[in-house]
Amino acid sequence: MEQNHHISQDIGIIFRKTQSFLKIIAKEHNLTFVDVVLLIKICNEPGIIQEQLATSLVFDSATVTRSLKELEKKEIIIRKVTQQNQREKKVFPLEKGLRYINTIYETMAYWDLLILEDFSSKDIELLENYLAKLKQKTIDIDIPSEVINFHLNRR
Repeated sequence: MEQNHHISQDIGIIFRKTQSFLKIIAKEHNLTFVDVVLLIKICNEPGIIQEQLATSLVFDSATVTRSLKELEKKEIIIRKVTQQNQREKKVFPLEKGLRYINTIYETMAYWDLLILEDFSSKDIELLENYLAKLKQKTIDIDIPSEVINFHLNRR
C-alpha cells in the first residue's frame, strides 16, 4: 500500500458515491439521505427505540429527532411513547413507509449490482465478512480516548 494511502479514504469515496446514488431516490419521495437511512433501520426493526436509532446508526440525537418529526409529518412513520418510560419512544413504519422501502431496497440492490459486477460470489462473500469485521471494530472504538492516545503516543 502507498505510504499516504489510507483505507478510510476509499471507504469515504464509496460512501459518498452511494449517498449520491441514494439521494436521487430520496428526492423522488421528498426525503433526505438521513431519512432513507432511518427508514431502512425502522423497517428492519419495527418498534426500535428512538435513542437506539441514533446510537446504532451513529447519528446525532438531534438529527434523528428532526428527521423523525419530518417522517412523522409525512405519515411515513409513527412514534409511540412506551408504557414503561414516558420519555422513551418506539418507532414504527406506516403503510407509506413500507411502500417507500421497497423502492429503496430495489435501488440498493441495483447499486450493489453495479459496484460488484466484476466480483465473483466468493469475492463478495469475503468482502461482506471483512466489512462486517471492519464495521464492528469501528463501532467498538471510543473515538475521544483514541484521539488522546494517538496524540500522547506521537510525543
